[in-house]
Amino acid sequence: MKSQWNHEGHSEDGILSYEYVEAAKHQGDEIVPLVSQSVWHTFVRPGDTSEVMRHKSANDLISPKLALLPPSNAFADRPQHSHDQSLTLGLVLSFLASFVKGFRHGVLPPFIHWTQELHSIRIESSSLSRCRTLVRRFFDTIPEHRRHVLTLIQQEAERIWFQHQDFDSWELLSSTQAMLLYALLRATEADSSLSDFDLPFLICINHVSQAMAKLAGTQEVMQQPGSDPSDFEAWVFYEARKRTVVVFRLLNMVVDISDAVSCFPMRGFVIVPLPGGDGLWKARHSGEWSATFARQGKPPSVFGMADDGGLVKLQKQGDGVVRSKVEWSKWLPDQGKLGFLIATAATLLT
Repeated sequence: MKSQWNHEGHSEDGILSYEYVEAAKHQGDEIVPLVSQSVWHTFVRPGDTSEVMRHKSANDLISPKLALLPPSNAFADRPQHSHDQSLTLGLVLSFLASFVKGFRHGVLPPFIHWTQELHSIRIESSSLSRCRTLVRRFFDTIPEHRRHVLTLIQQEAERIWFQHQDFDSWELLSSTQAMLLYALLRATEADSSLSDFDLPFLICINHVSQAMAKLAGTQEVMQQPGSDPSDFEAWVFYEARKRTVVVFRLLNMVVDISDAVSCFPMRGFVIVPLPGGDGLWKARHSGEWSATFARQGKPPSVFGMADDGGLVKLQKQGDGVVRSKVEWSKWLPDQGKLGFLIATAATLLT
């Protein structure tokens, strides 16, 4: 079954977003969101009093199947209602942990583009270069002494917070990704009793994410790029930012980071949009990227994970957007490791 979506309104400062869902209305038994033409994510600070954010608690921002009553401590695993869900949660956490462990050994996670690595090599003081040093130090330190490394990570997070207003767009993106890697490290490797670390750290993430929101809100070039080779750099920024949001959202599905940073997708969705294909992401240069884009024959479709765990395809039609359900098996072949992780996490909602 397909439903017609109209578009309306723009957000002012959604994090890692420049447009978002303004409202929703009922048509018969079906809720039809009013969305802007460009479908995107939003991070929102707790306490936001805008119309779209009038929820009972931070947990109202996530699927009811993942809600916590009462709210848990930061970075606590979200409770699951079956043995299979518990196994899936463990698998998702294992995947997320592999991103940090791989980064330690020079393997980029699927939300950091290889062109960013070249940038960070040229700038030794970049946030990602510092992040790799701290991640390596964490794993090279015996568990009894890792709290000291976490103190260094907290100091680095505060440095990013204090200096981020002076960053260019690429360094701001890199600093947000570094914060994500630290959050993954905290969620998958560190002790559970770190309340003195968690709240200040999540506040730092929040402020840096707010800055990313304002940057994204002024860059129209971040709309879906075309296949002109001159668009390669813009597309990389667009896609890396999108993938960073997706992994933050996946982390929020399995551990509680909603008290400090809430991820608010379109109504009816847990994650939207999903990442583009690996063929474009792994292109070795702008010419290969352009050729891959051209072979598709049309701009890539937008996909999202619905709040029931299903996959939904969004397509522009006139002034609106048509929504249709798609099997995960149709989307997965060109998605790589991150796509498999997304599809696995979706089973937590079924």
